[in-house]
Amino acid sequence: MMVTNNNRRYVLLLFTGLLFIMATVSPLVALAEEKPTEKDFAKFRQTDTAEIEAKFAALAQKTPDAAHIVAVQAAAEDIETIAAKAMEAMDGVRARVVSDLMSNALGTGAEAKKPRVIPITHADEVRNLYTKHYAVIRKAVAATEGKSGEAVLARQYLDAMLAAAQNYIITHAGELNIICENFDLVAAEWATLMPLLRTEEAQWNKELITSMPEWMQQMSSLRASEYICLATGRSQAAYQIWRYQISADDVPNVDVDNYLANLTRRSNAYLGSKDFLKGLAVIKAIIILADAENKIDEAVKTRFRLAEVYVMYGHSQLAADEMKMVVTNYPNHKECGHAAMMRIKLLYQSKLFEKVLDEVPAILEDKAIADCHPQILYMAWITNRQQGKHEAAKDVQNRFIRDYPLSPLCADMYFASAMNSHTDGDHDEAIRLLEMITEKYPNTSVAATCRQTLSRIQKIQKQTFAPSDSD
Repeated sequence: MMVTNNNRRYVLLLFTGLLFIMATVSPLVALAEEKPTEKDFAKFRQTDTAEIEAKFAALAQKTPDAAHIVAVQAAAEDIETIAAKAMEAMDGVRARVVSDLMSNALGTGAEAKKPRVIPITHADEVRNLYTKHYAVIRKAVAATEGKSGEAVLARQYLDAMLAAAQNYIITHAGELNIICENFDLVAAEWATLMPLLRTEEAQWNKELITSMPEWMQQMSSLRASEYICLATGRSQAAYQIWRYQISADDVPNVDVDNYLANLTRRSNAYLGSKDFLKGLAVIKAIIILADAENKIDEAVKTRFRLAEVYVMYGHSQLAADEMKMVVTNYPNHKECGHAAMMRIKLLYQSKLFEKVLDEVPAILEDKAIADCHPQILYMAWITNRQQGKHEAAKDVQNRFIRDYPLSPLCADMYFASAMNSHTDGDHDEAIRLLEMITEKYPNTSVAATCRQTLSRIQKIQKQTFAPSDSD
């Protein structure tokens, strides 16, 4: 049999592909040699939870409507859902990893050069699960906290389910971490979910972190866990993970201010690279941590920054809501007046005109932010005019001119009145107002327009009243 160049090329390609498979799929082979971890959550937890689960089931039949029973049953259902969703996601990663390894090993030409792109983060999925189920689980914890009798058994069942789910997800995440090192972030993200759902902020410390499996204490895994904490609003947990990453116990002067500064730099970097969602998550985390640590100035500054980012991406109404948070949460802060003024302007930009007019009276009654009252009144005047509420606009204008006669904003109001007079044919009144503006408010932006308008009206008057040739 003749061995052609094509035969040689095929054999060489096949041999190379087999070597590649042996090298890249070896972690899968190693796992296959061990007893596979049970994928069914009910079977996985059976040894640890069967007895307490049976006792709780009997209790639930006895008092099905008890608040602690209902709350724990709802939490148990959520825990089952979380475990199933986590396994489904990790199974999807495993399948795609194996598929792409095979494709890269055996593919030729264009296929080999363009492997499929696999997402290397599941942060959004983890955050969404946390957000959806956290309140249900915490409600069950609260319903069984510090209780006696039957509630104790319900709490034991809840704790057993939470512990089993954490062990289940972390075990499978650990296997995912072994399969492909490029997916260590995904593994750490899923592994962080249950510890967050099981704990309150105050429980996060160095001891809790060091109780995690060794692979979760690697730097890349810690960074992934920290971001999940930030994305879920668990800023204090993120702070403890950050301290552990930099060995803060051995470094002097590493406090929460350092971490807030670090987060600010990171949020700016995310936004600079157009990663809006991550930048937003970190900014929100800064606010939560600053509030928790009573860093009021930092919290207020960051809320203004968050509003700025919302506006940058076209979400003026969300920015307005953030300004309301400043006024509501920090009523004595020096920036409250600025926040109130910004909120009214942002509501106007969002075309929420009735809301502007509804909120103005309460702001004008707040003496603590009297410095912003002129701007607030001015916005009320503009909004009434925009809505065609001319009598209301006239009342606001009269009040403004009475209370703030030296304000340059008066020039805008007088100019509007001058134009109304001109339209109505009362040119003398229009001229009087325009001349007053140029004399009393010469440095305002509208003054130059007044001079031009005045010249035009006077020219029209001269043409109108000039004698004709026949006279």
